[in-house]
Amino acid sequence: MSKFLLVFIFSLLFLSSNGQSTPHFMDSEGYDSLGREQGYWKLITALNFLKEGKVVEGIEGWEYGYFVDGLKTGTWVVKNDNGKLIGHRMYKNDTLFCEIQYGKNQKVTSIVRSKFKPATKNKDGINSYGEYIEIIVFNRKGRVVKRIYKSPDDKMITEEY
Repeated sequence: MSKFLLVFIFSLLFLSSNGQSTPHFMDSEGYDSLGREQGYWKLITALNFLKEGKVVEGIEGWEYGYFVDGLKTGTWVVKNDNGKLIGHRMYKNDTLFCEIQYGKNQKVTSIVRSKFKPATKNKDGINSYGEYIEIIVFNRKGRVVKRIYKSPDDKMITEEY
């Protein structure tokens, strides 16, 4: 039963990312009359990924997914420049709340729960992106090797297994 459920979930992810819509690049197509992004898009993005438990910033890649009224919504597929699947990102109202990252042979390397919104300026004029809530890192065999999470008193706690 659990294998069927897993196949079903990944089938939904595949179907939602490979629909019949044509991806929009950053041009005048794909906007509504109010200038908001709509529909299926392909965006160049800078990715922050975990490698051996450390954050690697600035990997260039592509995100494929849907905008609704100018907000990223649902599951977005993340691929590197070679077209290899390296992750899935889940958005709700333009807020990134979960990310699954893949390594070699499409094995899950980490799951990241967060509250990341697009860059905004706070009262001091500094960009405010969001925060990590939990990071789970897996080894090559699929076992949890590290868990980093936010405690109720807002401290980040690291557990290694």
